[in-house]
Amino acid sequence: MSLSTQEFKALRHPSEAFRFTLTLFVLVPAVIIGSVIVMATSGIALIVIPTVIVTLWFAVRLFAANHLNNSIECSEQNFPEVIRAVQDAKEYFGYKGEVIAFVVDEGDFNAKLVMLLRRKYLMINAGILSEPDSDAQMRFVVGRFVGALATKKYRFMWLQAVLSSVERLMIFNLLLYPYERSTQLSGDQMGLAMINGNLDAALNAMMRMTVGNSLANRVSIEGFVEQGQRHGHGFFSWLVRALSTFPHNTKRVENLIEFAEVLEARQTVVRTPQHVAQGDKTLMPLPA
Repeated sequence: MSLSTQEFKALRHPSEAFRFTLTLFVLVPAVIIGSVIVMATSGIALIVIPTVIVTLWFAVRLFAANHLNNSIECSEQNFPEVIRAVQDAKEYFGYKGEVIAFVVDEGDFNAKLVMLLRRKYLMINAGILSEPDSDAQMRFVVGRFVGALATKKYRFMWLQAVLSSVERLMIFNLLLYPYERSTQLSGDQMGLAMINGNLDAALNAMMRMTVGNSLANRVSIEGFVEQGQRHGHGFFSWLVRALSTFPHNTKRVENLIEFAEVLEARQTVVRTPQHVAQGDKTLMPLPA
């Protein structure tokens, strides 16, 4: 049993609806322009465009193959808690796609999501599993990735393939990336719901993804948010953000804090994963 439509919408970032509309307005002209180019070049573009897409697909496939043979795939034998978290997140958010999780030991703490057609590879850094109290943080990371996938799937359905193809051409990305960033903010909020509104665990995970395990506890959250408010509004900050599918970490932390306050203020009625798993249809407020 998954969240209801009402509950799911309550977890989305407010900017997502407008940016989704903007994306639709970009995709329609993009398809028209692509058709015109194909006709104007007597079909040559039908060769060039698929070549670009296949080349990018091949690069992603190589990246995935490297981890398939050099990392630990999560299973009932290895890191079963990650498998359970992925299954819980898919059920909680109603995501039906395949998500395969791997544990990797790389230089940074941040997790990665590699998309290969309908199959998604979630690369979780070993650092998130190294602490004895890291279960909530791991579930937040898994929840935010699966939540972001679910919100895109919910809105786009079959158009998701068109969006992915247009993004790979990189021509319209300045107009498409705002929606991608809003889905990441939605994913963060869904990750927070995944751990029953445990803001401390979510912020700790964000700090560990920013500065690593050993220094996360030394970071002042208030100072980090203030840093974003001081440096996040200049032209070059905007340019870096505009060229990325991810919001700045300072923005993500600030948004998590604001969303937790909203939950507390209005007592948003969203069932916890435990209530959903138990089949309880009564809407439950997330704990403050």
